[in-house]
Amino acid sequence: MRRSSLAVLLWIGCGVAMVPAATLEELELRVQRGDNNVMAELNTLLQQDPHNYAAQFLQARLLSQQGKLDGASKIYRQLIQQQPKQPEAYNNLASILVRQGDLGAAQQLLEQALNSNPSYAAVYRNLSAIYVEQARTSYGKALRLEQNSTSLTLSELQQPIVSQTSKPLTTVAVIEPVKQPDTTAAIAVVKPASNPVTVAVVQPTAATPPAPVASSPQPVVHVAVKPKAEIDQQQLITTLEGWAAAWSGKAPDLYLSFYDKTFSPPGTVRTNWEAQRRERITEPQWIKVSLSDFNVKPMQAKRARVRFVQEYQSDGYRDRIRKEVVLQNTVDGWRIVAERKIAALH
Repeated sequence: MRRSSLAVLLWIGCGVAMVPAATLEELELRVQRGDNNVMAELNTLLQQDPHNYAAQFLQARLLSQQGKLDGASKIYRQLIQQQPKQPEAYNNLASILVRQGDLGAAQQLLEQALNSNPSYAAVYRNLSAIYVEQARTSYGKALRLEQNSTSLTLSELQQPIVSQTSKPLTTVAVIEPVKQPDTTAAIAVVKPASNPVTVAVVQPTAATPPAPVASSPQPVVHVAVKPKAEIDQQQLITTLEGWAAAWSGKAPDLYLSFYDKTFSPPGTVRTNWEAQRRERITEPQWIKVSLSDFNVKPMQAKRARVRFVQEYQSDGYRDRIRKEVVLQNTVDGWRIVAERKIAALH
């Protein structure tokens, strides 16, 4: 009898040690169904295996689901240190930071996640959503765009269930779809270039009145030449950053709204050009456009010429060029009336 009891105890002990993955998978399914009453079982599992990445990951998701964001954040940060090449913890910590209103820190985390796994499309979609949300306050007022009061929610990545080996982690759950922002009312924000933006403003030279001629019997007339109207260089830069941001956010309607109705693309009609731009914006899986080194020159008739460096990156192509655009100050704000590529850069 004593021997049989001992055998039962050994069987139970072996069972607990040998089936943590199955138990974890069951707990994962319960968390997905919204069951918050699995924490005790998770704690028991972690007591047996404190370094189980997947169990810690699920614990963080459960804490986040329960609204205990500080506890979840602490675990995600620990997981990032343990597995810096895995994007899941970066992504879900960024989701928490968005809920806490810290979009800048969330953006940095998602960009770190892309460095760990550049092909992770869900992270790109979340980053694009953050760009859009940031622009609601950064650019909306300056560009006179309608702003809707919508809340941003990022999709969380579900638990990678793996054994604790040196093999890469594998995400086994389906990624939730990203809630797409209203691109007619917001724009995506691009990350500023690593180097400070330098703005060179070329001021018009005031004309010098003609000097009096001593020998002339007629009175000297001093002609006052009105200087060109002052422009707000930051408004021009903000407009172009918004244009690049809409491009980065894959929002073609918003992107095209930065072009004045008088804009005429060279070599083709406006409708064909718009159709081509829509295709090129929506076709790539992700896009990132960065602008830097602005040079602003006022022109006549409420116009300005701006030259800058444009760096384009996508999943299938990248280039770096010097570009020039001419903008017109309209009732809707500054809008592009002409653009051209100056030179390719290396």
